[in-house]
Amino acid sequence: MDKASIIGDAVLYVKQLQMQGKKLKAEISVLESSINETRKIIQASRSYQYLPTKIIQVRDCDVDMNLPSLKLWLTGALLNHGFEF
Repeated sequence: MDKASIIGDAVLYVKQLQMQGKKLKAEISVLESSINETRKIIQASRSYQYLPTKIIQVRDCDVDMNLPSLKLWLTGALLNHGFEF
């Protein structure tokens, strides 16, 4: 191979790389726009979250419970019912 053909091949290779770079940039912009749309959907769904609550009525309880003892009691009750932490 002479120098001219080597340079010609190198120029073609660089042009191919530039085309691939342009295609990748276009693909990245499409992916970024789809990510932005997904974020909008996620943000919209977050505003409608509900927090499940359970109201427990305790009658005739002689034990005074503070927060730490209530946490221990609740953890024990959940473990007894098969929940794992």
